[in-house]
Amino acid sequence: MDWAALGKKIIGLGAPVVGGALGGPAGAAVGAAIGAALGVDGDPDAIDAAIDGSGEAAIEAINDVEPELPGIYAEFSRQIENVNKTMRAELVAHSALQRNWRPLWGVGALVIWFLTGLSVIAAIATALVGGDASVMTAVAAALSGLAWFYTAPLAVLGVVAWGRTAEKTATLSEGRGPSLVEAIAGRIAKGGGK
Repeated sequence: MDWAALGKKIIGLGAPVVGGALGGPAGAAVGAAIGAALGVDGDPDAIDAAIDGSGEAAIEAINDVEPELPGIYAEFSRQIENVNKTMRAELVAHSALQRNWRPLWGVGALVIWFLTGLSVIAAIATALVGGDASVMTAVAAALSGLAWFYTAPLAVLGVVAWGRTAEKTATLSEGRGPSLVEAIAGRIAKGGGK
């Protein structure tokens, strides 16, 4: 179960504010608070099991989390702002490596991913030509071991790609005038396009 599905369940059981907060960007932080209120891990499945086991008492405990939401959102916003400050500082850093570590990380992950793919293809081709099934077993074992190896770099790469897109969008939008839609909306708001 994910946070959004758990949020829908909680909304249906009578805690709409807290349930709705689970589907938002601070869902994991809200989930941790719910887990603490229920005395379980802040994990969607653990919370779901606690709700199923406690019924009405669980919903009361979840509703008691509602006053904590502003603080949870404030902390989440502080964390996001700290990440943004770090990214802005990197943009103007004197060191080329510090400014460009995100793209370099992406290129490095791409090269390693590509070389691994070529190695797997070569191993499978060797196994097919040589008729040795043990090579296929070794390839499968290696891939399952590499899954853990790739988890962290690919997760970082995803965040980097998202951050780089936001960074480029912010850079491109500086100093631009209103878009066509913004200009039309502004004129309508000022008096019907006069």
